[in-house]
Amino acid sequence: MEVNGWWNSVGNVGTAIDVALIGVGLGVSIKTGNALAKLLKTNAGKELTRTVRAKIIGLFGTSAGALVSASIEAALTITGSSVGNLIAKGIDLVDVRKRNGYVFG
Repeated sequence: MEVNGWWNSVGNVGTAIDVALIGVGLGVSIKTGNALAKLLKTNAGKELTRTVRAKIIGLFGTSAGALVSASIEAALTITGSSVGNLIAKGIDLVDVRKRNGYVFG
């Protein structure tokens, strides 16, 4: 039985990892945006306390982290690679048949 196919090629596994990372990044960004909107709505018209200010800075820190991650992903894509592709190549490097172009194949 042939275990190598389109589904476990390094390129396809790399793309699947990239899609998963994008989904996680979008989820974090949406969650952060919603939390920030709720925090600002709750404290509208009030003087910002040190606690509220710290929460806002923390939420922006999460967004900044997602922005840095997206920037790295964009730079790798421009150079012809991606985070998912690098991870898939790394898995291919350490599986049973090294550097054959298939993950676990």
